[in-house]
Amino acid sequence: MGRRFLLFLLSACAFAWPVPASAQLGGLAAWTPAPLAFTVLRDGSPLGTHRLAFTREGGRLTVDIEIRFEVKLAFITLFRYAHDARETWENGRLVAFDSRTNDDGTPFQVRARATPAGLAVESTGGNYTASPDTVPSSYWHMDMIRHTRVLDSQSGRMIDLVATPIGGGEVPVGGLMVPARLFRLSGEISGELGYGAQDEWVRLSFGARGSKIEYVRE
Repeated sequence: MGRRFLLFLLSACAFAWPVPASAQLGGLAAWTPAPLAFTVLRDGSPLGTHRLAFTREGGRLTVDIEIRFEVKLAFITLFRYAHDARETWENGRLVAFDSRTNDDGTPFQVRARATPAGLAVESTGGNYTASPDTVPSSYWHMDMIRHTRVLDSQSGRMIDLVATPIGGGEVPVGGLMVPARLFRLSGEISGELGYGAQDEWVRLSFGARGSKIEYVRE
């Protein structure tokens, strides 16, 4: 099968999977998620944390994201990663996005604003205008799985990311096993993504730099 047809087929599968109202773009206009916190593991060992906080004022939802990773050998830091981002949504649409990343000494910066022509993106890698319905690769809401191209939160590039339903399962949350809807990620990120009964993000795993990265909800 051609690549275009394969992407269309996988996208159709995602749309056939039931998505609750709070996970759709319209639902974001009224839904305020609870704070999210993950312990992140690298090959089973602690790597760092990923935290999200949500603030609503009427139809505006602000999402603040903080990621901190660190790899040490004794008292020597071998690797350090820091990412801070803020998303602003109005009536279910992304109207502003800002992020700063230090990837072990390599800086990245992204700034995006909604305009009449679409989402104007300025990033370390270049400037362009994306579709008005563009969403970032921040995983916290299920509407992301309904897109096959998303804004990479670190680099500012548009990347291919397809989520294919693989059924239900159980994932650890706060030391307990809870039911989740699971999706296989393919494209520029390969892994597994999961959402709980209330559409909340509960799982993420993927390969990076020869290691397995796994998110465990606190």
